[in-house]
Amino acid sequence: MFSRIQILGIVLLVMALAGCSGEPAAANDPAQQTDLQTVADGSDQQQQAQPTSADTGSTSQDNTELVARVNDVPITQAEYEAELARRLNNSSVSDPQAVANLVLDALIEQELIEQAAPVLGVSVTDEDVTAEIAALRSGLSDEDWQAAMALNGYTNEADFAEAQHDALIAQRVRDAVLGPLTGDVMQVHARHIVVRTEQQANDILARLEAGEAFETLAQNLSIDVTTKDRGGDLGWFTANELMDERLSDVAFGLEPGQIAGPIPTLIGYHIIQVIERAERPVEPERMPLLMENAFLNWLDGQYRAAIIERYQ
Repeated sequence: MFSRIQILGIVLLVMALAGCSGEPAAANDPAQQTDLQTVADGSDQQQQAQPTSADTGSTSQDNTELVARVNDVPITQAEYEAELARRLNNSSVSDPQAVANLVLDALIEQELIEQAAPVLGVSVTDEDVTAEIAALRSGLSDEDWQAAMALNGYTNEADFAEAQHDALIAQRVRDAVLGPLTGDVMQVHARHIVVRTEQQANDILARLEAGEAFETLAQNLSIDVTTKDRGGDLGWFTANELMDERLSDVAFGLEPGQIAGPIPTLIGYHIIQVIERAERPVEPERMPLLMENAFLNWLDGQYRAAIIERYQ
């Protein structure tokens, strides 16, 4: 999964089309596991980025009922209810309110992405949408196509075309955001020691100053069980692969041989030493998780910079 975006109805429609054509729908490969701690889902950050607002719907100047505004761009009750109906129609969850929250979050995210698209040089034309729909319809009878549309809650071509436009914008924005990850990317090779208290971290810094070996202290004192046995070695990583941006910011600000700390994170206090740094390609097995984290970080930045008013 590359993002929290819910491209409403599109995935289910593609699955339905695969069923009509006799081809199995492809499943997403699970993210590769690494020794690095990775960023959290970000849903709590999303909640923090949204200012408190009224519990009931709002009404715009032209009396259109709204569920949210994103940088003063309205999201109407009508489009929210249409997406919610489609999602509930294809959902087996027992909590409709959870689905409702998910739908509103998705609409807000989509609006953030569409507002960022021009800045990134991204656009989608009517011809692009027509071509995508033609590709989806390829090999299907009109009856199968209409059945797939109905199955996913689309009663007319215009609604589906709008959803396809949103999906294309989201895909192209993602590609633009992740483009810098291709080729050689600045990376750091570092090691760390994690302890529970700041005092413990300061004591270790003093021992390092006195000449004790970093690897030995990591093996004996670090609470990070994934790295302590190899002397705290984190391997090579980019700016989007560590669990906490504070740790990453410090690591990328150090030169080889330099040590910094204590650095507080959710799991404790870190002491980090950069071993080497270089521009180098990212190994294929690391790329899926790196791309997910990079896009989530970008999307979180859009939330933080936006003025979001929720009325639901």
